[in-house]
Amino acid sequence: MRQQFILWLAVSVCTLAAVSVASAETLRIVTYNVDADTGSPDSGPGLTAVLQAIGSDHLQGNAQPIDVLALQELTATTTPSYIVGQLNAIYGAGTYAYDATSDPTTGGGPSGLIYNTHTVKDVGAVGIGPVSDSGAARAPIRYTLQPMNAGASAQFYLYVSHMKSGSAGNGQAGSNGYRRNVEANEIRSDAATLGANAHIIYSGDFNVDSSSEPAYQTMVSSTLDSGVGHAIDPQNGAWGLANLTETDTHLQYRDDFQFVTNPMLNGSGLDLVAGSYTVFGNNGSVSGSVYQSGNTALNDLSNPMTVLYDLTTATDHLPVVADYTVAPTPVPSTLILLAAGGACALASVAAVKSGRRECRLSSPERTWRAPWCSNSRKTPRRATGSAEFPAATIVFAPTPPGGCAKDPVMLMRIL
Repeated sequence: MRQQFILWLAVSVCTLAAVSVASAETLRIVTYNVDADTGSPDSGPGLTAVLQAIGSDHLQGNAQPIDVLALQELTATTTPSYIVGQLNAIYGAGTYAYDATSDPTTGGGPSGLIYNTHTVKDVGAVGIGPVSDSGAARAPIRYTLQPMNAGASAQFYLYVSHMKSGSAGNGQAGSNGYRRNVEANEIRSDAATLGANAHIIYSGDFNVDSSSEPAYQTMVSSTLDSGVGHAIDPQNGAWGLANLTETDTHLQYRDDFQFVTNPMLNGSGLDLVAGSYTVFGNNGSVSGSVYQSGNTALNDLSNPMTVLYDLTTATDHLPVVADYTVAPTPVPSTLILLAAGGACALASVAAVKSGRRECRLSSPERTWRAPWCSNSRKTPRRATGSAEFPAATIVFAPTPPGGCAKDPVMLMRIL
């Protein structure tokens, strides 16, 4: 009876324990066709000023430098190396780096990725599918990225694509629309292998003519692969003026996108900040060229007209920008071991990494792992191995070999 009373009392104490909370982390992600394969390999004049201005623009009240820059139409490593050098001259040596994964292509410049080394970890990259004259012209690349100050639960995948350009045609094999749909199917098939809970951003220059084009419909299909990895267009398929990204001197096409999957909207891990998705330099206030005095898209900047002009000289596309945030998560700070006999001893955290917390409970006689977690009044039961558990829960040690009748029931609380 005494054992049950002490167990209940300890649970009550545990549920009132405080936890520290990690602050939210926001990433600014950009996709940009810089047209550096047909002109200068360093892209056009004004590019650096545009990239810096993106970091000064306020999205839902937030302004910060670019964290991830997905690029299309590069000249091998020349373009990313140049851009990294320009950004590091502004933000400090070593701040930015590029992923050197090669992008097979049958024509036009490859795609690539630049990231802020202080805020993002580049876990790895892989090219998706074959390239051919009848299918994907350039292989999309899947990057695995992780916010630097978050665990593996905030890891996400970023696809960078540049689909075949030109009118969709009749949809027959070999037509531009057919080839774009081949690539869309390759992307969806690859994404399906990541599972239904994968946080995915599909970025790049998709070159689709409208939301009715097969490639677009393949991306957003909720039935393909049982809906696993199906893309969500933050603009809900709208092709209005404010969504057009090409050309910056004659707004006409919506080529550039950041699609997301549903886990990017559900409040766990990395999430799209509602209302932050924007075509930089275009809010629908003007038609034709973005370089007009009536364009109010960048009015929060100190030099909006200069930046609008730079957009027209840097490349023919407008960048698509969005902010993503990692929700703050409670983090246990101190663990105290309570024994049924009333004695207290410290319990240490053996490892806290990659979002997995493995607790090791120590007593003078032995050390036990604690893989079973609950916030309810249940009798501790024997278990083995390690376990993941949310913060601020009660974590019970496994029952010792002799059973509860012979050994103290051990549990811990989080302070």
